[in-house]
Amino acid sequence: MAKTSGGVRGSRRPKTKAERLKVVLRNQRKRIKDYAKSYIVGKSVKHNAIDKPIHFSMRGIKEALNQPHKHILYKNMVVRNIDKVLPKAKFLKTDNDSKGRKLKYHYLEMLINKENSFIVLKENQNKVYFHTITDKMKK
Repeated sequence: MAKTSGGVRGSRRPKTKAERLKVVLRNQRKRIKDYAKSYIVGKSVKHNAIDKPIHFSMRGIKEALNQPHKHILYKNMVVRNIDKVLPKAKFLKTDNDSKGRKLKYHYLEMLINKENSFIVLKENQNKVYFHTITDKMKK
C-alpha cells in the first residue's frame, strides 16, 4: 500500500491558489444552499417596478450560485441575502424570450464590489421567479 501523509487516503491539502478557491467556493455554496432551503425558498418579495410577487426556488438559487462572475465570492453572499437585496435593486428593462417561448425576463441592476451586476427574473404566465445574478447583460 502507498503511504500517504496522514488523513484520509487520497486526500491532500490544496496547494495552489486556484485549488484553495475551489474548496472555499464548494463550502460556501453548500452553506448558502442549506441556508436558502430553510430561509429563502418558498418566500416571495415585491419590487415596485414588477406587478407580481417574486418567488424564490432552489432552481434559481442553484443557478445563481453556479453562474460565473468577476466577484464570485461577493456574488454568492448577495445570493444568500437576495430576499433583502432584490427589492432595493434598480429596474432596467423587460425582454421577451429570444427563443419564442411565452417567457419574459426582467433585469434589475445592483452593485457588487462597486461594479454593476444584474439580477435576472424569469416570468411565465403565472409567476415571476428569481433566476440568476450575472455581471454581463445580454445584448
